[in-house]
Amino acid sequence: MTPLATLTPTLIAGSSPGTVGGSEVSVLPLTPGSSSGESNNPGHEAGDEDTSISPGQAQATPEPGVTLVAPTVGATGTGQPTPVVTLVPTVATPIQSTVTIVPEPSVVPTTAPTAIATTIPTSPTASNNDGGDNNDGGNNNDDGDDPTPPPTTKPTTNPSPTTVPTDGPAPTAKPTDDPTTTPLTVNTLTDTDDGVCNLTHCSLREAIKAANADPDRSIINFSVTGTINLTSALPLLTTELFINGPGATSLIIRRESGGTYRIFTVRSSQPVNISGVTLTNGFTLEGGGIFNDNTSLILTNCTISGNIAFDANGIPKGGGIYNNSGVLTINTCTVIGNQAIGPVLPGPGQGGGIFNAGGSITLNTSTSVISNSSASAGGGIFNTTGATLQVNNSLVSNNSNFGSGGGITNGGSLNLNNSRITGNSAGDGAGGGISNLPSGTASLINNSQVDNNTAYIIGGGIANDGTLALTNSAIRNNVSQGGSLGLGGAGISNSGTLTVNNGIISGNIAQDGNGGGIANFGSISLTDTTIDNNLAQFTTSGGSGGGIFNTSTSVLQFSGNTISNNIANGPGGGIWNNGTITLNGDTISNNLSSGANGSGGPTTPPFIGGAAGRYSSLGGGIYSQGSLTIIGAVFTGNRAQGGNGGSNTSFGSGGGGGGD
Repeated sequence: MTPLATLTPTLIAGSSPGTVGGSEVSVLPLTPGSSSGESNNPGHEAGDEDTSISPGQAQATPEPGVTLVAPTVGATGTGQPTPVVTLVPTVATPIQSTVTIVPEPSVVPTTAPTAIATTIPTSPTASNNDGGDNNDGGNNNDDGDDPTPPPTTKPTTNPSPTTVPTDGPAPTAKPTDDPTTTPLTVNTLTDTDDGVCNLTHCSLREAIKAANADPDRSIINFSVTGTINLTSALPLLTTELFINGPGATSLIIRRESGGTYRIFTVRSSQPVNISGVTLTNGFTLEGGGIFNDNTSLILTNCTISGNIAFDANGIPKGGGIYNNSGVLTINTCTVIGNQAIGPVLPGPGQGGGIFNAGGSITLNTSTSVISNSSASAGGGIFNTTGATLQVNNSLVSNNSNFGSGGGITNGGSLNLNNSRITGNSAGDGAGGGISNLPSGTASLINNSQVDNNTAYIIGGGIANDGTLALTNSAIRNNVSQGGSLGLGGAGISNSGTLTVNNGIISGNIAQDGNGGGIANFGSISLTDTTIDNNLAQFTTSGGSGGGIFNTSTSVLQFSGNTISNNIANGPGGGIWNNGTITLNGDTISNNLSSGANGSGGPTTPPFIGGAAGRYSSLGGGIYSQGSLTIIGAVFTGNRAQGGNGGSNTSFGSGGGGGGD
């Protein structure tokens, strides 16, 4: 047992290692050019304010055989440290933590990164992780009939899905005046088939048959407007074909009630273009509106609405569109109100709006995937293993499911460019906006936003189990409800590899969960990113790490970030750490750890930029039970506020949270 003693600390910069409350502390001189890495969770409320940890601050040198405990706080709980170091016997089986504070030889950064615009574009009005095993060819649908019965700079602007970006394919012009082709003109809304398409009478069904009989390019135009009520499945589209409707609001092609078939089945070795139509009320196992089978298909100025993929025994996929190994480009279209469901909810069903099985899909020019639903995964879009999904200047909004990936479930390659994922929900799973599966690689660039999404369990904005990169993009105002497990990650839940450059993670709320901004169980690199105004809320569980909650054994590298104004109802207003974090030039400011009265909080971990008073109100800036390396960081204005209860221990500057 270490002898009890009291002495005035000797302040020596760069002193030899000692321990603080069971935590190893090393004070290392920083040589010019040294660098290290990153930071974690926020928290927040009213209380004692801590002062900054300045680079080069002197530390007390412990004598051999004793444990150094940080300056005690008076019983009044005023937060003023007594300038005495008390040497006490070492506590049995302490929590082992490592904090390395590396003083910077010159100037401490005192300013936060450039302020970032927080305006969110208005969402249009409209109404866990499964998968990747979905590359079936849809061969039960060959004839269309199914036997199944019924932001290099911070993002400063919001996505404006108005133009086609240079990296997206431009729409193909309609060859309405091709001198080598005589167009077929549909001149009746009646769904008849007498084998003749001529100037006197030509239905859509008859025009498709005539086009399929012509080995050359065919064009189908319309001289009528209104609704074509199909009485059975249309013929397959098997030739190079342009179907040029008068406009999505002017021509509706729909399945009449009864029968199980879709609107179009496309199976051609030549390109097919469909424009200016609405396809609705299709009902089949896969692809209620369109089944694209290994074809280059372009959809322009169209609406795919109210279609259903349904199966009583299997897994229905692609309520609106099923793309089976094809190359599908969608320009200025709306995919809305489609479903992929079984007879009982919840149940199987993937890709309420679009299902992409091993193919390539590009959404361009204000294309919207809105208010679709699926039973298990990918309420808006399901992108399987090996598939590619490019979203340019487009919107995925208000989609839902009973599993994971309310907006998008991705098992392949996903790239969002100046696009928005908003208002989606994962009713009983993870990833309200996006669920990125272990096989998935996802990137968000160029002012893309994931905002106002909800997950019942974890990852309100994004649940990442694969590889995710965000550049110049924002994760805002998402909610994770925690479910019965008390999980969180309202902005991002990361169990894979996450890289964020020049991003914003703001205004997210973990209800009954940990990690208002980020809950990390994997690997993270954050650079020049703002983590601001997030909340880890405690009702029956959770409440730790207002900004970042980290339990990963991987090294988290943070550089040049601002972690501010976050709130945790439990420990760690800014960051809660039980892993390994390196902070390099980060600013941890104005975070709050708050809560109701409580007793018996742990007193051994380091509490930085705010003090320990109770377990539910510890570490306004950082609460760490793990390894923490700090290089030239700034701590200011963080608070740990609580009521009565618990003994107080502070590391660095900061007040206490009350005491007995």
